[in-house]
Amino acid sequence: METTQEHSPQMDMNATIHDLLREIPDTLEQGCFATRLPDGSVAMMVTGNDTEFNALENVRLLNPEEEDPKRHIYLRIFSHRNTTWVNNPDKTKDPLSNDLSKLPNIGKDGYLERLPDGRVVCFSKGEKKVMEYGSECLNPTAPEAEQIYRKIFSKLKIYLPNEYERAIKEVLGEEPDRFIMSINGYSSLKVKERTDWGLGADEYEAGCEDLLYATIAGLRKRFMNLNGKGLNLKLVDGGSSMGVDLALINVAKTHEIPSLSFSCPQWLMYVNDDATRSVFVGKDSDEYADRYIQTLDFLITTGGRAQALKHDVYAAVLYGKRIHFIDVASALSRNKGVPATSVGADGTVNVENAAAAMLKYITFASQGLSNRANDPLAEEWETLVQETSARAIEACGPMLSAKNRFIRERRKTSQEN
Repeated sequence: METTQEHSPQMDMNATIHDLLREIPDTLEQGCFATRLPDGSVAMMVTGNDTEFNALENVRLLNPEEEDPKRHIYLRIFSHRNTTWVNNPDKTKDPLSNDLSKLPNIGKDGYLERLPDGRVVCFSKGEKKVMEYGSECLNPTAPEAEQIYRKIFSKLKIYLPNEYERAIKEVLGEEPDRFIMSINGYSSLKVKERTDWGLGADEYEAGCEDLLYATIAGLRKRFMNLNGKGLNLKLVDGGSSMGVDLALINVAKTHEIPSLSFSCPQWLMYVNDDATRSVFVGKDSDEYADRYIQTLDFLITTGGRAQALKHDVYAAVLYGKRIHFIDVASALSRNKGVPATSVGADGTVNVENAAAAMLKYITFASQGLSNRANDPLAEEWETLVQETSARAIEACGPMLSAKNRFIRERRKTSQEN
C-alpha cells in the first residue's frame, strides 16, 4: 500500500490547493485534517455531504466533480484566533467614532483595522508619547493606563498579519542573490541615559549609521561589479521613526535600497505616515519580532535590552540566522561604557545592554573595548566597523550564486557591455 507523506507545517504558502490536496493523508476520508500554514493561519479540510457545508460562509468545495456527496472535500482557512486585527470587522462597531461604547474591543496589544476606503486605523492604550507621532487621545480624563489612542494612516503602505508573504514578494522581491540585512539596538535613549553613558546627542544613532554605511560599502565592493550587477541587497527595520530604526531608514533612502519595516499595533503608533515606506504589522509584539528575525539573513545587534536576548537570539537560532554583536554605545562612550545589566530598587536585575552582555559573558572574537574611544573615527572604532563588514560578507557569500559570489574577480569596466 502506498504510504502518504506527512504534511509539513512549513509548506510553502504559494502552493496551490491541488498541491495541498496531494499532501494530505488518506485518513481525510474518515473525518477531517488540519495543518498550520506558515503565516500562522490554519487550513482545515473536512468530508461530508452538501447539506452540511454548502450553507456555511468562507467554505470552499475542492472536488465538485466527485459524484458521491459523502466524498466531497471542503476547505476553510482560519486566520489568527484572539488576534488584534480584523478582515471582517464587527459592523456594529465604528473605529472612527469618538463614542467609546461604539469602538471595537481594544486589548493590551492594541487593535488594527483596514477601512473600506483603504486607510488603516490603529489603536493602543496607555502610551501617551504616541501623541508626538500624530495620535489622538479619545479619553484624556481616564487613568493613564486606560487612555485610548487612535491613529489613522492614509499614506503608509501597511500589510496586515495575514499578508506577510505578499509583503515579502512586493517589497523585498524574490530575485536570486538576495541578501536581507538589518540592525537593531536602542529605539530611543533618554537624556539621563546618554549623560550616564557618556554619549552626545544623537551620537549613538550616528554611530549606527556609520556602521551601516561601511558594512553596505563592504558588501557592494565584494559582491557587485562596476556596473552595479550582482548582490541584491535589501534592508528590514523595526518600524519606529526614531533611534536605530531611523538610522536604518535614513541609510535605505540614501542608498536607494528596498526596505520593509516590521511593527505591531502597539508600536505602529510610533511610525510616521510616510508614503515612501512599507510596513508589515504582526498581530502582537511576539509575532512582529518573530517575523522580523525570520525575514532577515544577517542582523547587527548594537545594544538593546531584554528583547534582544529573550527573543532575537532564540529566533535567530530557530530560523538559522546570523547575528553579529557590536557594543556601539560602549565603543563611543566617554565614561566607562554601558553596563550589561543594572539592579533595580527591588533587587531585580535588568538587561541594559544586550550587546555588552553577550560580549562580557560569552566568548567571541576580541572586540577591543578595554580602552573606550572618545572619537568615533578613532582606530578602535574603525576596527569594529571593519570587523562587522567582514562578518556581513562572510554571511552573505554562501547565499549567492557562484557567479556573483566571486564577482570581484571578474569585474566589468563601465565601458564594457
